[in-house]
Amino acid sequence: MYSSRVLNIEVKKRGILSGHAQPVYALEKIPDSSFVLSAGGDRWIALWDLDSMQSVKALAQATSTVYALCFIPEFNFLAIGEASGGLHILDIKASKPLKFFTIHQHAIFKLLYHPIRHWLYASSANGEISVWDIENLTLLHIIKPSTEKIRGLALNSENNQLAVACSDSNICIFSDELTLLHKFPAHSWATNTVIWHSSGDLISASRDAHIRRWKIESNSEHLIQNIPAHNYAIYSLVFSPDQYFMASASRDKTIKIWDANELQFLYRINKEKNQGHTHSVNQIIWHPWNNLLISCSDDKQIMIWHIEAVRN
Repeated sequence: MYSSRVLNIEVKKRGILSGHAQPVYALEKIPDSSFVLSAGGDRWIALWDLDSMQSVKALAQATSTVYALCFIPEFNFLAIGEASGGLHILDIKASKPLKFFTIHQHAIFKLLYHPIRHWLYASSANGEISVWDIENLTLLHIIKPSTEKIRGLALNSENNQLAVACSDSNICIFSDELTLLHKFPAHSWATNTVIWHSSGDLISASRDAHIRRWKIESNSEHLIQNIPAHNYAIYSLVFSPDQYFMASASRDKTIKIWDANELQFLYRINKEKNQGHTHSVNQIIWHPWNNLLISCSDDKQIMIWHIEAVRN
């Protein structure tokens, strides 16, 4: 069904960003720049330069562990989601806090920005999703699609559908205005993360260590692929900017690289072969600047990787 475009790859470690005193849970890129943001258990939000591989500055310190970051380019804002449920809005250019919301009483695990509506979605540990108007910094909606944690959100820009990964194993498909379109059990354990494929398919990953590919119809789903991908829970999925690769990050301390077209396994990044992470890999992002894959871990390290295709 899917034809492979990648025959082999080379993986090079470009550097390590060290400085956090506790596990790092959240990463975010700043588009059209060489900058990346990080945060975690030490509550500091750090700004790094991938060009120099150095820390630029500590932007702020949250009041509790930070699990989620979201950069909002139109306003130069940074949204920060805390373990306490607090939601900070920080003006990066002015280096000053704008708002601190305490609507959520449980940890915020995921933040997602809607660039057309200028809305921010925040998902929490008690199954709630809040929606915020970023222009006016006001609360618009709160819904509760689950009674358990919601760790994953993904917006399909083609049809404005919002996919929600729930720890009760379900995936919910909403319109971007939060009308429920479809709900289905996706995994045997908690569904941790979801991303939309360029084909329109939905990719999900779970505590059951599987990656699954779904064809989503208006009120139904069809399982296309089921891949036993890792040894333990998968926490993060990301596509490369050129859409050649998909990367997955796991509690098993590894990152795996996949052909994005047919989800064929290509390479495993680990401690033994690549001097990779020694503890759980919590999040990965793919920065367009020099096409760098960035990973963060319970080992307090941020690692920078360059993935290059080798073709005939």
